[in-house]
Parts: sequence; C-alpha cells; structure tokens
Amino acid sequence: MTETDFSDDAPRPGPSSPGHHERDCDSPPDDHLTSGARHAVGRMRARLVAQWRAVFLDVDKETTFPESQDELRARLATDDPSLAAELLVEAEGAHDRLRSRVEGAEKRATTLQGASAIAASLTLAAAGLLIDPTKLRGWVWQVLFGLTVLYVTFALAMCAWRATLASSRVHNWVTPSDRDILDRTGQGVATARIERAIALLRAVGGNQRFARYKVAMLRAATGWIVHALVALLTLALLSALYSLLGPNP
Repeated sequence: MTETDFSDDAPRPGPSSPGHHERDCDSPPDDHLTSGARHAVGRMRARLVAQWRAVFLDVDKETTFPESQDELRARLATDDPSLAAELLVEAEGAHDRLRSRVEGAEKRATTLQGASAIAASLTLAAAGLLIDPTKLRGWVWQVLFGLTVLYVTFALAMCAWRATLASSRVHNWVTPSDRDILDRTGQGVATARIERAIALLRAVGGNQRFARYKVAMLRAATGWIVHALVALLTLALLSALYSLLGPNP
C-alpha cells in the first residue's frame, strides 16, 4: 500500500490529473455490487453447508450422564432403602421417557415411509403425461411439468431415506445387562436398587445421542414431505392452467 504525498512541494491531483477519477453518482458503485454478490454467495454457501450437515448428520456425543460407573456409584451411594427406591424410580422414569421418545419417532417415521410411497405412485402417473406427446403439447408445458415432477420425486426420495434412517436401528444401543440380576441377591436392598439405577442411567447416557439422531431424521423427513406436498399442489395448479390455457388438440 502506497501513501500519497500531500506536502507543499508535491502536486495535488486535480480534476485534470491522471490520478483523478470522477464517478457518476447515478451509476451503482462497483464495491456495492461486489459486496452484494459476496453476501449472496455467502448465504448460498451457508444453505448448502446446512443441507450437507442435514443429509450427513453427525451424532452428537453430549449426554446428560457422562460419568463412569464408579463415579455414578460414588454420587448415588446411600444406605437408606427409601432414598434408594426414590432414586431408582427417577432413573426408571428417565429411561422410560427416552425409550418412549425413540419408539414414537420410529412409528411416525414408518408412517412417513408409507405416505411417501403412496405419493410416489401419483408422481409416476403424472410422469406418464410427459411420455405421451399427444396428452401434453408444447415444450414450455413439458419443461414445467417435468421440473415439478422431478422435484416431487426427489423430495419423496429424501423423505423416504430420512424416514428409513429414523426407523432403523443403525447404532449400537446400550441396554442393562440381564445377568446383573444374579448379583442382586448378594447385595442389600439399598445397594441393589442403586446398582439398578446406575445401570439405567448409563443406558440413558449411552442412548441419548442416538435418540436425538432419530428425532432429527424424523424432522428432516417431515420437512421433505412438506416440500413434496407443496410441489404436488404446484403440479395440480399446472394441470388446471394447462386445461384452461394450454394448446387446443
């Protein structure tokens, strides 16, 4: 970067000097256009990154119970059977809520899979109009119908894919060991209840990120089915416009 010398001996750039450039006030500045283009590119890039992260969703490793088994045992240690019973009830409630959340997400995802399959059959019927030139005339109408049908198919495929990920068991779920019951008889009442609560809390901590994954996939599938329904409505409007404004046979 060079500095301009504005001392008394140095000539100042005037209107007629080569270094002076006049800018028309009516014309938009180039820097404004550049900043606007950069802003648009930045927003588009942010949307693409968001879509990429939505497609390839990373499993969040954060959990409510990151403690190890020994740490939980130290924090929940008690000799009071009544207090141990209350802690066990709370642990069972947390475990049951997480399981109900996962089962609800899987059931709704299964419903979306069926809905997307039914809607896909409608798009195939609409695609038949593009194949037969006697039913759909004019290249403009063919392009409009073709793009709409293509988007509907893509949205339904994305919905089915997300719903499949939400309803499938693709992760290793943590469950309390069934053989732990054999060790309960040699323990006291309070200790046995605390050990059961620890096993349930560790299961909750290990499965929380998988539950969030399923819920995120279910929400994504719901968003894609909404896009598909809007595109189907657009397809219906195009059909109505074609019947009114389309070329006569």
